[in-house]
Amino acid sequence: MMERREKSSWLFFIKIIFPTIVAISLFIATIFAIIVPTFEKNSLDHKRNTIRQLTESAWSTLASYEQAHRNGELTLKQSQQRASDEISHLRYGSELKDYFWINDLEPKMIMHPYRQELQGENLSNYQDRRGKKLFLEFVDVVKKNGEGYVDYTWQWKDDPNKDVPKLTYVKEFKPWGWIIGTGIYIEDVKEEIAKLTNKLIHISLLITGAIFLLLVFITQQSFRIERQRRSAETGLHESREKYKTLVEAATEGTAMILDGKYAFSNKTMQEMLGYSDKDFSKLSIEEILFDSTDKSDLGSQYFLAFLNDESAPPQFETRLKHKTGTQIEVVLTMSHISFAGKDGCIIIAKDVSKNKHLEEVAEQRHAAQERETLIAELQSSLLFLNEPIAAFAQNTPPCQMDTPINEVAAIMTKQNFSATLIAPENAQAVGIVTDCDLRRRALAQSTDLGSPISSIMSSPLITISESSLIFEAILLMQQHRLQHLVVKDQTGKITGIVRNRDILQLHRYSSTFMFREIQSANSIEQIINIHQRKEQLISSLVKSGAKAKNITHIITATSDLIVEKYINFAIAELGAAPTRFAFAALGSEGREEQTLITDQDNAIIYDDTATDQGDSSIKEYFHLLAKKVCSNLDKTGYTFCNGDVMAQNPKWCISLTEWKKQFSQWINIAAPQDFREFNIFFDFRCVYGDKNLTLQLRNYIYDLLKNNAPFFMHFALDALQYKLPIGMFGKIVVDSSGQGPDTFDIKEAMLPIVNFARLYALHNDIHETNTLERLHKLYEKNVLQKIDYEEIILAYNYLMQTRFKHQTQAISNNLEMNNNINPKDLAHIDETTLKQTFYQIAAIQKRIKLDFTGNA
Repeated sequence: MMERREKSSWLFFIKIIFPTIVAISLFIATIFAIIVPTFEKNSLDHKRNTIRQLTESAWSTLASYEQAHRNGELTLKQSQQRASDEISHLRYGSELKDYFWINDLEPKMIMHPYRQELQGENLSNYQDRRGKKLFLEFVDVVKKNGEGYVDYTWQWKDDPNKDVPKLTYVKEFKPWGWIIGTGIYIEDVKEEIAKLTNKLIHISLLITGAIFLLLVFITQQSFRIERQRRSAETGLHESREKYKTLVEAATEGTAMILDGKYAFSNKTMQEMLGYSDKDFSKLSIEEILFDSTDKSDLGSQYFLAFLNDESAPPQFETRLKHKTGTQIEVVLTMSHISFAGKDGCIIIAKDVSKNKHLEEVAEQRHAAQERETLIAELQSSLLFLNEPIAAFAQNTPPCQMDTPINEVAAIMTKQNFSATLIAPENAQAVGIVTDCDLRRRALAQSTDLGSPISSIMSSPLITISESSLIFEAILLMQQHRLQHLVVKDQTGKITGIVRNRDILQLHRYSSTFMFREIQSANSIEQIINIHQRKEQLISSLVKSGAKAKNITHIITATSDLIVEKYINFAIAELGAAPTRFAFAALGSEGREEQTLITDQDNAIIYDDTATDQGDSSIKEYFHLLAKKVCSNLDKTGYTFCNGDVMAQNPKWCISLTEWKKQFSQWINIAAPQDFREFNIFFDFRCVYGDKNLTLQLRNYIYDLLKNNAPFFMHFALDALQYKLPIGMFGKIVVDSSGQGPDTFDIKEAMLPIVNFARLYALHNDIHETNTLERLHKLYEKNVLQKIDYEEIILAYNYLMQTRFKHQTQAISNNLEMNNNINPKDLAHIDETTLKQTFYQIAAIQKRIKLDFTGNA
């Protein structure tokens, strides 16, 4: 026994402690052998790149003064003196002591902010402390390459008594024969590395200490578990024999499973599946189930759920796999057992394959693509970089070449143009004038404003094809340092001007920015213009794989904000409301499930208990408010409801007391055929106003529904009216006439899921209106088992995603959007998934029929 314990301790050291020590050692070695050197290199590379960029920036200052000289604004001496003075005052770095200097090709020092004694001196023989003639090397580098890096020693910033290694970047300014440069001190990089090294040492020590404590804990726990295991071994043999005897005595195919593997089975089970007792000991569950990865095979999922101690029926149908690969239809009965402290189960299999044939699933269901909302928005913005530039071109009628400068400026101001084209009479434009041209070439130079505009125009034009993409336009503007581009069509005709300010504002196509614009809008026209971008935004989100739930949330949030703005506009016009009220959304808007095709479904609930005004004046106020809001929504794109279920209808603009009477009549008196007309009213949601009114009404409704079996039976019968578009032989059934011949309505196909969630939510006192939230609450209340809940969610999300794809494809093809899908347009795997979804919906309808009508 002592030897066994010593062996166990040694194995524990070999398997756990030793690998952990090796891992820690490798971790520390990686930090100091790879990470620190890499950081040092990257830091040096970053600083090299920084001084190059800074030098080029300072070089551009020289270029600007040289341009001023060429334009006649300054003499050569004035340009050089001003450029030298401006650069001598440039500083950067954490202490603002890093600087630029200038020498020429002799080399002679032109300017040095800290070594003024060198200015004007010939530096051909100037050496650093290592004997390097650094200024001659500067000249050699720029003569060979025009620019480059040189290392040497130099005084520490403004301290003339301290020389340290330095790396400098120099660049030639050819028009004046000057060399401009700046540098970094190698000591700065070494100091950063030293700080990093100290920090990493402390982190390594902390991690090592934490791992050591964890190892001590693991060692204690391992020895305790080992003692428990040894005490359990004594009764294992007796228990195994007892269960083995029970299994072998069973008349049906019986097997015992422990820890997800077969422990033993009787002869009937072995003959059923074609395995010997020895074969069974080597098998896993996945090798016996016909297809354990098929999420649509409920039997397999029940089997695995039962083994994982999850909710599953004790008896169910499934398919097992014979040794030859053929499938066997069985009815499984399962029961949990405890064997030697281990969880397991006994399964009894009854072969029913001779009496029943199950339809084989042709393709597996699409795996739903999951993406975070923040990323979707980013992708949707990036997709606009691949849109044609034509959409951003602004049509600007050209001015004649002899038009006075002041008249052109007046035209640009009046029409709010930042640029205009200049053209000869009856000819295509040959030049362009921008706000910047007016400022720099006319006002700054005191040019006579009566001079012809051609005297300050830029020519020739830089153009781009209207079929080019946005990102190509951005690159062209950056290349030529332009603020405007001229756009031409395929024939070469100029069609307009595009501004970089317009195409760089990609954030305008994010939902967050759109929401802010709506909130700050001051007119109906502004909101209509903003709302027109919604289709492009949603199309981009669908293309980027955003989840349907996130898309419907954006659409709902947009409509809610617009409703709120229109109500505020109406109140500003009509005056304050005479009493508390709530503007409620109904139907898909109330469920927060709107798509790109949506009409209005809304109502008004107002308080009739706390006002001195007459009921007629109150009704008149809210009727006027509702008409203004609904009319503006229709102008924006939320069309009037065909059934007139809108707040502007006096029937649906009533007091809380009247609403209670209306719901009481629906719940207690309505006939089954009436339910289709009013079931959307049970999805009401407060969009604006006093939410307490909608809460009171909802609580009243749920009080009426308690123990109201007739209502739920009628509601269930209405939910069962919809017939799924699936034929006897598994083909999708389409309409042969109507608005969409040879298609089926995917919106109608989703109704059974919506009706199911609404019916069971009302029956179980669930106050949520969103279908997915209702289903989740039903799952939390154990009304839905986990596997059923997941199946319904997958079906709903797949149908909604398919619906969005269909609508956005119509937008891309410039077609009218609808919900009518032709199965011939679907890929084979999409058609197969759709059929499987319809079968799942059929199972939902069967459950409604069983639970509420008493019929199977």
